[in-house]
Amino acid sequence: MNPSAKRITIGRKPGNTIVLNTHDVSGTHASLTLVTPVTNTWEIQDLGSANGTFVDGMRVYRKEITPANQIKLGQTLLSWELILDPRPLPPVVPVMQTAKVPEPEEPSAEQEEIREIAWNLKKVSDDFREKRNRIAEIQAQESINSRIQGLGFPMGAVIGSLAQALPPDYKIFGYAGGVISLGFAVSALISSKKLSKEKKKYTGLDDWYKINYVCPHCHTFIQQPFELLEKTKNCRACKKPLIP
Repeated sequence: MNPSAKRITIGRKPGNTIVLNTHDVSGTHASLTLVTPVTNTWEIQDLGSANGTFVDGMRVYRKEITPANQIKLGQTLLSWELILDPRPLPPVVPVMQTAKVPEPEEPSAEQEEIREIAWNLKKVSDDFREKRNRIAEIQAQESINSRIQGLGFPMGAVIGSLAQALPPDYKIFGYAGGVISLGFAVSALISSKKLSKEKKKYTGLDDWYKINYVCPHCHTFIQQPFELLEKTKNCRACKKPLIP
């Protein structure tokens, strides 16, 4: 008997003194404590196992035993040779390995060319969309300005005429109302002229788009929006890649 083994544990887990790798033995199944070395008397204690601890066929939770007794953990017979000379498994020391991170591959000349094509097409698409949105904003503002002018000029004239019929002390308010109405109309007129001048910059936008949003291989106009082109990736006409 190993004199240093005052208490041993038995179970399926590697940390136990005696490891029994069977399905009916719990992770930490039972413990054995040396009570009297002279008579080789031990105390066995069940540690909450699932399948029980048995001495001479009787299930026990704590009992003194000697080598004359038969011990079973679940259905597994425990040899007294293991108890008297326990040999714990050596601890497993994990070996730390540094994973080698693969270096990124340099893109080929063909891949670089496709990336540049995609970047140019996206820029043309974004510019075209931004300008179309600006044209829509200008048209909406022009419509508002037209309504203001249509109401402001006549209302200013009417209010000015009515102001002449007011008592002298109130004429100033009538004239002020007419001036305000005319002011809104004049402001809308000036705004419309500026917007009209800005809108001229976008004349021929559709033609510009059809000239620049083309496949650089076959020079065919790409009818797909860029968002859809990102999914199809290839030119419909020549089938060459446009998106990486």
